[in-house]
Amino acid sequence: MTRAEAIAYIQQGLAWRSDKSTEILAALDEAQRELEQGTSLPWFLITEAGSLSGTANDGTLTIPAGFIKETDEDALSVVTTEGITRFLRKMNWGDMILNYQDSSDGTVSTGDPEVYVVRATTIEVRPIPTATWTASLDYFAHDTLPSALASGATNDWLTEAPYVLVNLAGTLMAEDIEYDAQKPMIEKFARRYARNNAKLMAQIAEREMTNREIVMGSRV
Repeated sequence: MTRAEAIAYIQQGLAWRSDKSTEILAALDEAQRELEQGTSLPWFLITEAGSLSGTANDGTLTIPAGFIKETDEDALSVVTTEGITRFLRKMNWGDMILNYQDSSDGTVSTGDPEVYVVRATTIEVRPIPTATWTASLDYFAHDTLPSALASGATNDWLTEAPYVLVNLAGTLMAEDIEYDAQKPMIEKFARRYARNNAKLMAQIAEREMTNREIVMGSRV
């Protein structure tokens, strides 16, 4: 579905209107931002093996543009000085300080990284590498907003889950157009959104569990 087709779909749902294109586009942006705040994010927002560059004697990486959060498992890895790929364990900042910084003089451990912490705009690793280094990060990233697309272009939401996005945006639009008169339209868009979002959540769950070995009491 293109941006123009998404607008036309919502116009049709609003009693075959031909106006409000600007407002509909804003509603599409708002709906996408809302969807990307969810706890279960879809696979098509994943950036795999995003390369991050680090400098010698500095354990700080800049969080990539559009970053939402890491994927759930084995998100951040480095190549050790022995040439082995090591997946880092996530910690909180306090535990990292406690375990990798000398409390007597503040000296921070150096060597191949073992753990990481995600902060507001950076990722911190410990121990701190003593040579130039790179890391690989699997993470969820914000998709291009509809308003930034050309009329005939699409983004990942409009390609992979178009009816989730357009029906949520349609609900927002219908709510803004004289509520009482548009109540049937609100309910229509809400039903369509709920139906399509349930399908998307099922797809996310299925992709996460397919071919994964299940161990009693845990997930491997």
